[in-house]
Amino acid sequence: MGNYITQTDILDRVPEQKLIGLTDDDNNGVINDTVVNNNIIDTESLIDSYLKTKYTVPLSPVPAILKKIAKDISEHFLYQRRLGSTESIMASYNNAIKFLEKVAAGTISLGVDTPAPDSGVGINYSSSDRTFTRDTLKNF
Repeated sequence: MGNYITQTDILDRVPEQKLIGLTDDDNNGVINDTVVNNNIIDTESLIDSYLKTKYTVPLSPVPAILKKIAKDISEHFLYQRRLGSTESIMASYNNAIKFLEKVAAGTISLGVDTPAPDSGVGINYSSSDRTFTRDTLKNF
């Protein structure tokens, strides 16, 4: 957790008082770290689900564009749980998903050299000598 985005990164996008309002389910007047951490996990899991088709995840070092994508997705998730996304937040989220889809399809590269591992899927078989052949079944 915290590979692509941290609480500090979220605070760069969402002002502290707004983040308190979006996460403080118990009305304690503080940021709910559990909600923020779950948001980070959800954001990074979504990103990795797209990236793992082309890269070994999590990426390290993290390309700057991926930090922006993570912020866009995280902000959308936060607003969705409380207020619903605004038009601009929803547009940023949709653009982030489109970007990730293009990365997964291979039409956009993140410019990092961490290809996805070979799945190792293949067909291997072996057999012993045939028990029944034309010669052994000749008299049946």
